[in-house]
Amino acid sequence: VALMLLPVGAAAAVPSDSQVVRVQQLLGFDEAFALTMDEKFDRSPELSHYSTSERTCVSGLVRSAFAGAMNNAFRDLFGDAAVVEDWERFAQTPGGARFMEFVRSGVVATVRNQPRPEPEQFMDGLTPAQLDDVARFMSSPAAAVLKRDFPEVDLPQEQQATLAAKVQSQCGVELPRA
Repeated sequence: VALMLLPVGAAAAVPSDSQVVRVQQLLGFDEAFALTMDEKFDRSPELSHYSTSERTCVSGLVRSAFAGAMNNAFRDLFGDAAVVEDWERFAQTPGGARFMEFVRSGVVATVRNQPRPEPEQFMDGLTPAQLDDVARFMSSPAAAVLKRDFPEVDLPQEQQATLAAKVQSQCGVELPRA
């Protein structure tokens, strides 16, 4: 009975779907994902023989599958709903808003094969209050996300097989081998 009275640490809550989507938007991964998928479907020679309707069908299924994989990767990266909440609170500060814009522009530049903005660009013109916002966040446990390796976004073999079967049954074409 005494053991039941001991305080138990709160279990980490897994980030929700809506939290994952919001943090992807904060960091620019929503735009980067769309650009990557557009490039894949607009310029891929493997898909050039598909009709417009077949390409649209395949694109919808592939985007959905990879969006799910991306969501899982972000869920793994952030690990806890409270960490996402800390990022969202930081983004609402003047320094956080500027930091998120810097990160977003770097993510999108990478996908577009353009030069990433330099950290000096971010630092130039920061007010003391914005600098305090950034320093406070960077010393918080939530900032540890920046030190982690980004999880793989590839589809596991069983999901690849399921996707290929869906493409065949719903679009009437075979999914090109990657």
